[in-house]
Amino acid sequence: MPFSMSDALFRRSTLVLGTLLFLSGCNTASTGPITMSVIGTPGKLGDPNMGAISTPTGITLSAIAQGLVSFDGHDQVRPALAERWIVTDDGLSTIFRIRDARWSDGKPVTSADVVASLKRSMAATGRNPLRASFHNVSAVIAMTGQVVEIRLKSPEPNFLQLLAQPELAILKSGMGTGPYRIHSRRDGVVRLRPERDPNLLDEEQPSVSDINDIRLRTEPVAMALARFQSGASLYLTGGTFQNLPLARAAEIDSARFQSDPAYGLFGLAVTRGSALLEEPSLRLALTLAIDRDGLVQRFGVPNWKTALSILPASLDSGASPAAMSAVQAPLDERRTRARSIVSSRSGAVRVRVAIPEGAGGRLLFGSLAADWKRAGIGATRVRIGEPADLVLIDEVAPVSSALWYLQRLSCARALMCNKAADTKLADAIRETDLTRRRTLIGEADAAFVANGHFIPIALPMRWSLVGTGLVGWRNSAFAAHSLAHLR
Repeated sequence: MPFSMSDALFRRSTLVLGTLLFLSGCNTASTGPITMSVIGTPGKLGDPNMGAISTPTGITLSAIAQGLVSFDGHDQVRPALAERWIVTDDGLSTIFRIRDARWSDGKPVTSADVVASLKRSMAATGRNPLRASFHNVSAVIAMTGQVVEIRLKSPEPNFLQLLAQPELAILKSGMGTGPYRIHSRRDGVVRLRPERDPNLLDEEQPSVSDINDIRLRTEPVAMALARFQSGASLYLTGGTFQNLPLARAAEIDSARFQSDPAYGLFGLAVTRGSALLEEPSLRLALTLAIDRDGLVQRFGVPNWKTALSILPASLDSGASPAAMSAVQAPLDERRTRARSIVSSRSGAVRVRVAIPEGAGGRLLFGSLAADWKRAGIGATRVRIGEPADLVLIDEVAPVSSALWYLQRLSCARALMCNKAADTKLADAIRETDLTRRRTLIGEADAAFVANGHFIPIALPMRWSLVGTGLVGWRNSAFAAHSLAHLR
């Protein structure tokens, strides 16, 4: 990367670098345990059925508590706790065969255990972050032996992608089934060791030496960067736009920097409490004034893609992603129109924008404020949770379905609500004929875009630093990277 490390980061990291260089020893990506850092704050492992989970929790949870299925290194669904499955011809039922497995206390996993875990995760009255995505599930049934059936109200081609998310980890009293187990916790390091496979002979089991271990730390970005630069860490993940400026300043080898082409939402949603932005013309002016290309260029990642629509692609919609034609005009024309809208009003216009703390948040707000100022719009940055007119949404989609995007922006999410658009979305969700549903999704997408309640900026930015030898790492549209596939 062409940038120099900032003085502040250099001062914080110099002492750490010296120590880590001493400690790194001969550890390489091909001969020893994989040492890795996840950007974040250390905490308890957590239960996804108790609310949203952090990135570090999701990574650890996926390692020690697999779901029925998981993602391989190419975003394809692969067996996990379920060794195989079949989908009925009508697409309304998926039947899973649970492999022989044991909980971390040694007791065998039963189909009843799996069903109990799934029902907790899918309960509409629960707190699992993905619970709204399971509106189409009609029943989860424990059948004879190690068989589980999930029945749907209508076909859902991408349903298995949801089951591969860490929020759908199969748990019993906090216990999981691997593919790793927590071997130890010491000095801020969680050591993960491959779980014993009851289907393998003793001589086929993974080596009990630490060569197959994962040594995972959760730590602030500056420490994680210093550790990676020193060679004491082989893999750093959990990067977002918020901490991207520090990574760009740290002179990391560009060959080690990897960003995910993640689908999802990265933009500003109008809040339900905004009296100012009840006026559609002001929402349009804010959207027109943003120089999206210039904004992402300030972050220094060449392949960060801008967005002019809610949907990143057609997905399961029967139409191309809806986008306002006005936003596709040249920037000078858009700014002129935005200034005209604002100048036609009486009184000053100032919006409150809720953006997370961090270097990336400051850079993002500064870029937006400068663009809006040229249109005569003032801006004030507020904390997430404080009264605001606009709030940043930065989320990776868990499934390749347009319904997730529209549901995320619906009336149920406490954002500015348009009942007509929500009605079209509800019609699409209820429709059982896939061809007709695709048409309705396209209509719902157009209705949401016409409302102007969401200002798209770009695709979500997720980045990692990947050491030489971790040849199994692949870019992911879900920003999903299995620890078991790093090598």
